[in-house]
Amino acid sequence: MERVTKMWSVKARYDTLRVAIVEPGGLERWWAIPGYGEYPLEWGAVDKPYHTHSTKRESELQRRDLKNKMQKAVEDEIPGVRLLGYRDLLQETLDAWRDDPNRLEEIVLTCFHEWDRPRIKNLLGEDYKSVTADQLLGRDRPPLHKDGDDWKVGIRPIPWVQNISEEGWMTDKGLVYNNKKTWWRSREDEVTHAIIEHHPEMIENVEVLLDPEPPAYLEGGDMRAPSEDTIAAGVGWHTSREGMRRLSEALPEKTIYAVQKVPILKEGFNDMVYSFCWHFETFHCEVDEGKGMFMPYIMDYPEGGRKKYIDWVKALKRDIEEYHPLLQKLREEEIDIPKEQKDRIKANALQDLTDENIALLEDMGKVYTYEGGELVSTRNSYLQALIDDGVMDPDGIIWYGGDPSQYENALEHLGVIAMEIAAQAEIAETLRPGVLLMSSHAEKTIESLEEHGCRAVTYDGFYQKKFGGPGQDCAFFPLHREN
Repeated sequence: MERVTKMWSVKARYDTLRVAIVEPGGLERWWAIPGYGEYPLEWGAVDKPYHTHSTKRESELQRRDLKNKMQKAVEDEIPGVRLLGYRDLLQETLDAWRDDPNRLEEIVLTCFHEWDRPRIKNLLGEDYKSVTADQLLGRDRPPLHKDGDDWKVGIRPIPWVQNISEEGWMTDKGLVYNNKKTWWRSREDEVTHAIIEHHPEMIENVEVLLDPEPPAYLEGGDMRAPSEDTIAAGVGWHTSREGMRRLSEALPEKTIYAVQKVPILKEGFNDMVYSFCWHFETFHCEVDEGKGMFMPYIMDYPEGGRKKYIDWVKALKRDIEEYHPLLQKLREEEIDIPKEQKDRIKANALQDLTDENIALLEDMGKVYTYEGGELVSTRNSYLQALIDDGVMDPDGIIWYGGDPSQYENALEHLGVIAMEIAAQAEIAETLRPGVLLMSSHAEKTIESLEEHGCRAVTYDGFYQKKFGGPGQDCAFFPLHREN
């Protein structure tokens, strides 16, 4: 009798979560010393030297505690849910093929960029047989290898596997591999390939739909599924329009929305004021059929909302220029220093709040719609497009920070949102229709959620307020949801 394989899939992002990959994290790279590795000054060689500092080690432990709280909340809400550790999956993959040296070597080499595999193969020799997931992912010190008269690090650990949602995106037709533009995190994509292609359970349950190549870039933290027949993503630094076009080719039966974030031109352009435009998970979270949670104003719904957001950012800039102590001294006491030093002081005070960067916000929230790989429309507002296309019910819109009508003005509302977004409190993960995992500190949004007949499963997000993420959506990579 032919065995029937049950394939994992996600038809609607608001269906009940059954299987997801997680990564608890904690204590990675704590052993690293400055200059350790073949490229000691490069970001991705091992990691930044400050990770050796006790404060950084403490924050890693706090992140692990935070993720444990999230995972326990999910397990309490959904009995029988399977949360698969990323590190555990990699170790299980290695262990499954210990008796097949050729397959084991292939798995180890897959964890490195293709162009680097000949060097790794030559350097490791027979030692690939003893490689562990902890060495590849940075929990254990990697082994040193003799190379002539020198000792070299044969395995440069992956710098960071923190936001597990960025490792892939599951659809009802199969898995979409992520392709990271961020160089120092791109090795994660290779490890994910090793797990998906060689872990016995993944081989049995996961079918691959798309493995994008540059200039097609995709990250799960950017991607949303407003309905069973649609997928949306924010395009900017992490995810490209070409990536969404190729996804549209792979899923011709679906409508694909590529939503413009701030057109980030460099990786360091990530000031908190612009974090609304970093990953698309901060714009929108699926709730139920016809319902969604959205960031107000920036998607220009109702019309004119984007201008309110830009006016808020301009007001922040004016306040800093007027009240920043150093800028006051420069203005009032006319400190006698060269003009270039004054310019540096002002730039340091304003950070990304320049007129040029604020101008980039004008196109934020606009949407490019694809069907069958072809661009079929360009519209001014993603949220208005969802309503016009019958995907979202206007009465099903749930606003981050509560309904705008509850506030005297937009600046007050945006101020509340900024405080909660800074703590990642608004980034939610849908557990089942109308039920979302959220930080208990997102009080206004939780109230709004309940007013729409939905509810939040909460946990104490204190550490998020201390150092930011990971947010709830960042901490889960769903592989299977049941209707």
